[in-house]
Amino acid sequence: MIHNLLKKINYIKSYIVLLYIIFAQLMWHCKEYVLIELMNVKQNSILYYIYVLSLGGVLTFILLAIIITLKPLNLKKENNKKDTKIMSDIGIKNKNGEIPVKYKIFKSDFKENGLIIRFISKNIPQAKFEEYKPNLERAYDINIYRFKEIPSKQKYIDIYCVPKEYDTIRDFVLSNEDTFKNNFIHELVIGGTRSGKTYYTKGEVAKVIMNLENINKDEKIELFIADFKNEDFIQFKNCTNYYGYLNAVDGINKVYDIMNKRAESGENNSNYSTIILLIDEYSSLLDYLSIINKTQANTLKGNVASLLKMGASKKIKLLVVDQGGYSEIFSGARLNFKSIVGFSQLNESHINMFFKDYDIKEINSQGEAYLWEEGKSELTRFRVIKYSEEEEKLIDKILGSKLS
Repeated sequence: MIHNLLKKINYIKSYIVLLYIIFAQLMWHCKEYVLIELMNVKQNSILYYIYVLSLGGVLTFILLAIIITLKPLNLKKENNKKDTKIMSDIGIKNKNGEIPVKYKIFKSDFKENGLIIRFISKNIPQAKFEEYKPNLERAYDINIYRFKEIPSKQKYIDIYCVPKEYDTIRDFVLSNEDTFKNNFIHELVIGGTRSGKTYYTKGEVAKVIMNLENINKDEKIELFIADFKNEDFIQFKNCTNYYGYLNAVDGINKVYDIMNKRAESGENNSNYSTIILLIDEYSSLLDYLSIINKTQANTLKGNVASLLKMGASKKIKLLVVDQGGYSEIFSGARLNFKSIVGFSQLNESHINMFFKDYDIKEINSQGEAYLWEEGKSELTRFRVIKYSEEEEKLIDKILGSKLS
C-alpha cells in the first residue's frame, strides 16, 4: 500500500518533468513564430530576450512548485483517516487513549527497497510498537526489521521496513482455506526458548483439524497431548487425552498400543479415526527418563520411532516439538518427518542438519520460521501472526473438543 503510493507519485513527477521538457523544446523551436509573428517582437531585441527568459523562468518556477507539492517523502496528511482507523483497530494507544500519527515516509538504503515510516509516538514506548509488530506488518503490507525511537521535542518512532512484494514472507493464518503447506503427515518443530514454536503449534494443530474436517465433515479426529513441561497446554489438564509431566509417557504409549491393535486387526483404514499425537519438549522428557529409568527411556524412544515409521499408514499423525530435534532421539526415524519447521535462534548445527542445502537468512525475530516440506525445492519462510482473542478461543475450543 505504502510502496504503491510512493511509486504512483514518482510516476506523476516523471511525467511532469517529461511534459515540461517537451513543452520547453516546442516553445524554443517556435519562438520566432510566437514572438515575431504573433507578438511582433523584433529578433535579437532586448524585449525578445526578456520574453524568452521570462517564459523559461515561469515554467521552471511552476515545475519546482509542482515537484515540491508532490514530494513523496513528506506525506504529513496523506491518508490520515485511514491510518487513524488502522492504529485504532490494532490497539496501540497511550494512557490518555491517544494513538500514533503517521508523519513521514522516507526511502532508506538499510535494505534494498527499504522504507522508514515515521510516527509521532504520543509518548508510546518502543516496546509497545514491537508488541504489535505482526499487526502493523499485516495492516501496512510490510515486513518490519526494526524500530527506533527518535529523541526530540516531538517524540517519534521510526519503523524500518520493506514492502512485502519485495521481501516475501508468508503469514501463518488460522484458516482452513489457506494453502500454507502440503497435507500434514508427521511434523517436527524446532527452535530455542521463547522462539514462538509452542504458540505456532497450538494454531497448527487447530488448523490441521479444521482442514481434515473441511475435506470430510464426518471425519472422526482424536487428539492426544503429551506435555512433559505440564505448562503450555495446562488449560486442557482435565481432558481425557491430556498427559502432563511424566504421564506424557503413558499418553505416547497409549497411541503406540492403538497403532499395534490397528495393525493386528487388518481392518480398512477408513474405519479408523484420525489420531494426532502432539509431543512437547520430547528430548527433555527422554533426558529425565534416562536419569530415573534408562530402560523406560529406551522403550519410549523405540515406540516413537515405530510411530514415525508406521503411524501414517494407520491414520496416526505426529507433531513433535523440541529445542534440538537431534537424530539420536528418534532412533534413526527422523527421516519420516514430512515437514520440518525451524524457528528463530537456530544455531549452526540446526542449519547443517536441516537446511544445509538452502541459502537461508538469519532469523532473530520471535515467531519467524522456515518450513521444509518433502518434495518441495525451496523453503517457505513464514511468521506467526498474533492470534486475536476470538482465534485464541477458537483454538482452545477445537483442541479441547478433540482431547475429551
